[in-house]
Amino acid sequence: QRMGNNQACHHVQACSLSSWDMKVLGEQTQLTTEQIKETFTRFQEASRGGDRISRRKFSNIMHQCFPRTHKTELEDYIFRLYDVDSKGAIDFQEFLIISTIMNGGSMQSKLRQVFRAFDTDKVGFICKSDLLKIVNQVYHLVPEDQKQKLSTQEMFADELMTEMDKNEDGVIREDELVAAVLRSEHLTTMLVNKIMIRFHCACHKISTG
Repeated sequence: QRMGNNQACHHVQACSLSSWDMKVLGEQTQLTTEQIKETFTRFQEASRGGDRISRRKFSNIMHQCFPRTHKTELEDYIFRLYDVDSKGAIDFQEFLIISTIMNGGSMQSKLRQVFRAFDTDKVGFICKSDLLKIVNQVYHLVPEDQKQKLSTQEMFADELMTEMDKNEDGVIREDELVAAVLRSEHLTTMLVNKIMIRFHCACHKISTG
């Protein structure tokens, strides 16, 4: 159930959270009423007085976070982390719940969210072509010494597949991604960290203004 007003708000003061919204969000996040209200105020400021953050507004936030290394395609994966219902915008409920998971949840719960963002077709697995698309967006962030060992994006994707696909069925499932990071597989951990850093930067920007 989505909360509050479904219409765009023209002024920050026009949107509010009902007592029911507060109760549900408090139960889901373990945050106090005051913490929820404060975050809601910041969220509205980030959305320019609306009740959702659009894809364009989110892009502006990511540009501010990473002006030199920003790539729109990489941004898509970060946006999917927040846009849980895949409706093309981030509402406050989505933002608060996913932020709570990514900031205070277990490593497994965080990694399940990262997998969801990577699984763009919602089929429950990531294939080699999916990995190549992801690598294409993060390769410019890979340290030069790693690029000397894995000089092409395909080599990088192959090594990721080797790290994660332990049953060698040609696809990566959620539990394999989780297990690879928990084993501290080098490239998999690096990839996840790049996504997490960008998630947290956007979260901080939205939460603090």
